[in-house]
Amino acid sequence: MNNELNHHGIKGQKWGRRRYQNKDGSLTPAGKQRYGSEENFESRYDEDVKAGIRAAKKLTDGGKDLTRATKEYEGERSRKKQQKANKALEEAARDKARSMSDQELRDAVNRLNMEENYTRMIQNRERIELGESAASKFMDRSMTALTLASTGLSIALMVKELRK
Repeated sequence: MNNELNHHGIKGQKWGRRRYQNKDGSLTPAGKQRYGSEENFESRYDEDVKAGIRAAKKLTDGGKDLTRATKEYEGERSRKKQQKANKALEEAARDKARSMSDQELRDAVNRLNMEENYTRMIQNRERIELGESAASKFMDRSMTALTLASTGLSIALMVKELRK
């Protein structure tokens, strides 16, 4: 006794693709050949099935709009959450600044300025070092080329002197 059900589909059939019907419900050329015409296709179903098909088409078309609207809503919601979080951070920073003395506030501002300047200086140093290494490589290659050219020229002059 065999309790297995094997189904291998239709040869060449792709998942989610209909052989006889387009996405909008119209018949493909193969569908027109099979059913004869759109009217014959529609007449094969009773009214309940037709109403179900129309409702399913509306749902799938409406689903695209619903998906788009949901994404827009989620994007707006996340923007509002981010704005709310930023506002809360700003307010917390203001509260902390209000509780600080003048000297503590000056020290905090000086520290932040020094950190920004340090970061800027390090970035500039890295750019300068990159430029220096590129210039150094260029000079090394130029010296090698000049050395080879002068060696070749001196050999050519010696050969010329020897031929005389």
